[in-house]
Amino acid sequence: MKKFLLASATAAAFAGVAFGQAADLPPSATAGECFARVLIPETTEVLTEQVVDREASFEINVIPAQYELYLSSVF
Repeated sequence: MKKFLLASATAAAFAGVAFGQAADLPPSATAGECFARVLIPETTEVLTEQVVDREASFEINVIPAQYELYLSSVF
């Protein structure tokens, strides 16, 4: 009985490893197709930018009124 349990546990462990590796395959891989899994290390770049931070401002423009001469024919 102990041998059976040990064999079952070993088989389950190997099946788990094999299933985990199969999940890493490309989803569109077909039988007989060659592919390679390439791991490219992450590259980082440090950029320094100068940001001008100022408060919102407003501007007041005075536009003079324009009048028209209106003559009525009431006379």
